[in-house]
Amino acid sequence: MKRILLPLEDTERSLKAIHYVKKHYPPEDAELVLMMVDESLGYSVKSEAENQALKELDEKLETIAQSLEDYKVNTVSAVGKAGVRIARTARETGSNVIVMTKSSKEDMLSSIGTTAEYVINNAPCDVVIVSEAANSKNEYRGLVYR
Repeated sequence: MKRILLPLEDTERSLKAIHYVKKHYPPEDAELVLMMVDESLGYSVKSEAENQALKELDEKLETIAQSLEDYKVNTVSAVGKAGVRIARTARETGSNVIVMTKSSKEDMLSSIGTTAEYVINNAPCDVVIVSEAANSKNEYRGLVYR
């Protein structure tokens, strides 16, 4: 069984990674680890603001997990630099593959972004970057780095 790490954010683009996983990995062959990272707080000592941010991320992840009822789903919320947290979580969870989208910034549409680049260079497993563009059959195309 493959353990798939899905780093998500609050964008519709991010949900394409979920569609990719549903299409390519049947529930009986995959265990999903949904992850969200709040980069706004940085690395600080545990504070009330961090606890509140983690609580909000957990609520969002739970909502997304409910839409994946056929899959075994675990959730991870974190505060800090997204790329670092994603690579660390992949190691800690024993993930076999990370499926993520490229940059969510509108001015970075032709680039994969710094977070994806960091993950590709530091992940202990394969990384699939799901393309935003769909081909003529509305199938997602992606790249596998390793």
